[in-house]
Amino acid sequence: MGNKFWCYTSSKSLLMLSDILFVMTITFVIYQDTQSVAYAAVFPLIRTICQLLAGLFSPVLTDYFQAGRLLKWVPLLRLGMLILFTAQFHLFQQHMVWLFSALILISLTGGFISPLMQAIMPMLVPANQLVKANSTASIFHQTIQIAGYSFTGMLVLLIGPFYLMWITCVMIVLSYLLFIPVFPLLKQEETVRKANKMNSFKDGWTIIWRNKTVRTLTFMDVCENIAGAVWIGAITLAFVTHDLKQGEEWWGFINAAYYTGAIIGGLLAAWMSQFIQKNSFSSLWQLVHSFMQC
Repeated sequence: MGNKFWCYTSSKSLLMLSDILFVMTITFVIYQDTQSVAYAAVFPLIRTICQLLAGLFSPVLTDYFQAGRLLKWVPLLRLGMLILFTAQFHLFQQHMVWLFSALILISLTGGFISPLMQAIMPMLVPANQLVKANSTASIFHQTIQIAGYSFTGMLVLLIGPFYLMWITCVMIVLSYLLFIPVFPLLKQEETVRKANKMNSFKDGWTIIWRNKTVRTLTFMDVCENIAGAVWIGAITLAFVTHDLKQGEEWWGFINAAYYTGAIIGGLLAAWMSQFIQKNSFSSLWQLVHSFMQC
């Protein structure tokens, strides 16, 4: 795991942190303006659905354009949208329809970036170090998430949503700069493949539909993402302010507790990386079996 691995990991971590700041800031603003859990929950839910849809259609885009070209221009497009959104934030804040329309577009671009970023890891490390690299990156990412969820509530109160949005834009710029050394590693692909432009989309759904294990895991992941998006955002915020009668900083602390458990899981995966690499299927089955016995 060399310098390019750490550039990639740092870039992705900054991107994740900027996304956390963005989501929690907008959720806080919507809840403060409407005092409605339902309205505040709509944005995280819409964001998750948009990212899922974008992820499904990202293989079609990679059939038209090189992955390197997409990773160069889609983040810049998203950054431009965020800068425009932040500059006109007070205007969007007054019109919910415009606000949610802008958030849908920003979420779609973020959804296109995520699967492309995830596909880069095998290019950075040898196959026999892939589990260890993924575990290390996971610990790093989860640590960033804990910090983001822990302090965003306080930052919103201290510096305000408007300035926090500008900090989000700066983080995306830094993330893009850190990713530049990784561009040469991206495989050169055929720019246009009209004859097979839907093959990637069909093949992915075929694998999910025919393989029961993959289908079950995909369904679990989708349900977890949708439920987690609503729970982490509006529900915990309303619970903290109305039921616990605490400040917004406890909103972040509760969310951070979840990711603390994720870090412990990442540490266990890193510790058992060689065993998991050799016995991936049996390890998964033993884990599921143990969970069912509890």
